[in-house]
Parts: sequence; C-alpha cells; structure tokens
Amino acid sequence: MNLLDLTLPCPAENLACDEALLDAAEAGACDEVLRFWEPREHFVVVGYANKVAVEVSVAACETRGIPILRRCSGGGTVLQGPGCLNYTLVLRITADGPFHNIGSANRFIMERNRVAIESLFRTFNLQPFHPRPHRSRHRRTQVLRQLPAP
Repeated sequence: MNLLDLTLPCPAENLACDEALLDAAEAGACDEVLRFWEPREHFVVVGYANKVAVEVSVAACETRGIPILRRCSGGGTVLQGPGCLNYTLVLRITADGPFHNIGSANRFIMERNRVAIESLFRTFNLQPFHPRPHRSRHRRTQVLRQLPAP
C-alpha cells in the first residue's frame, strides 16, 4: 500500500484527486493507496446518490460562500473545513476477502480505526467526552479532552 499525504489547494481538486486514485486503481495503473488530506476552506460534500435540495441548506451555503460539491463515492453529506482530517482508502476487492461488499469493507476499516484511536487514547491519556446535547439537536458530537496525568 502506498501512503500519500497530499492536500491540494481547493476542495474540488481534493475530491478530483480521490476520484483519479480510484480510477487509476480500477485501471490497474496503481496499487492500493491511503491518502490523508485536510481542507483549507469550508465546503459541503454530498455522496453521489444524495439529493442536494434535501440534504443541504443551499441558500445558507450561497449566503456564506460555501461551495457544495459531490464526491464519486456514497455516504452522507458532510460539512468540511480546516481541522477536518480526511482519509481516502483505495483497496483491492476480492470475492473471498474482507472487502467483498460495502458492509464488510466498512466493518473491517472502522474496526481498525477504532483500535488505532483507542491506542491514541491510552498513549495521550484521553477519554471520550460527550457534551450535553442542545435541546434542538438530535445527535451528540463526541469530542476528546485530555485528562490530567494520574
């Protein structure tokens, strides 16, 4: 697997890079790739099957000058911006491997993410912190806080 730590100047270029990596892998022109990138500006990205009018407050984005882009992969709609670490993982799919369908691939990848994050929690003495949800919000945001050394 190749590691690529590359952030391009604008959101559209970063999404295009992800798509180019996928196209190259499908054509057999490159090996598996793990790419990390962090956007330099805010933007909204929707998955290929999402409906922008349903998922995004288009007027609010236009008022604030926040571009709305579509990625070549599925998934939900996400507000991106500085401080959001993204990773792109291009893997080979085999009929008998852990990536034979989207569900098993997602479980495989997320389990490894969980193990890596738990290791960081122990290394830096972190614990998950769940702030009190605002009454109008339905979801909680998990953030990290560093605990004092014992």
